[in-house]
Amino acid sequence: MPKRVISRDSHALMQGIAIPAHLFYEAELSEATSVFTKGEDFLQAADRLVRQVIAQRQFMSREPKSPEALERIIRVCERFPGVVLQLQKRQRGREPLTVQDEYDVQDLLHALIRLDFDDVRPEERTPSHAGSSPAMDFLLKVERIVVEAKMARDSMTAKSLGDELLADIGRYREHPDCRTLVCFVYDPHGQLPNPRGLERDLMKHSRDDLRVVVLIVPR
Repeated sequence: MPKRVISRDSHALMQGIAIPAHLFYEAELSEATSVFTKGEDFLQAADRLVRQVIAQRQFMSREPKSPEALERIIRVCERFPGVVLQLQKRQRGREPLTVQDEYDVQDLLHALIRLDFDDVRPEERTPSHAGSSPAMDFLLKVERIVVEAKMARDSMTAKSLGDELLADIGRYREHPDCRTLVCFVYDPHGQLPNPRGLERDLMKHSRDDLRVVVLIVPR
């Protein structure tokens, strides 16, 4: 606005300096629109932040902690022989449910693990290793735990079992969703002569990128 006005129109000078109406209301509208737009942007940003916080809290609340999940899996594995014995004691003369081979072990263990975990993925393919891409038994994706189940065979020795599990350990190190490998071996007839020593030797292969847990049962 000009600070000094010279005019011969005394009537106009008495009215003082005034902003034209169209400029005044345009400026008012522009200011109001700017305030409204900034407020709307703030509310949208706040809404996004709230939704992100809620989603993260929901995810964290349903994600089992790995140590707790591992403890539950170990408990299931240790009680596996007792479950097998119980299935053989059927009522009313029914035929017993028996575990005869490795596939039976995997099926029963899969059913037992599902009691505690919602997302259990069987037969997940592992990354290619030495030209092949074998399947893992069970993947708990959220907990990043893989369970490999085996049953002692007549032809199995401590060395052959150790070689199989060492090959598994090498493969699972490359899997992005595996940070703990549980190697479960069902040996109902006590075929392996020194199971505790074999467990300790294999678990020495744990590293920062992969924890190895070996369970040979019955214990």
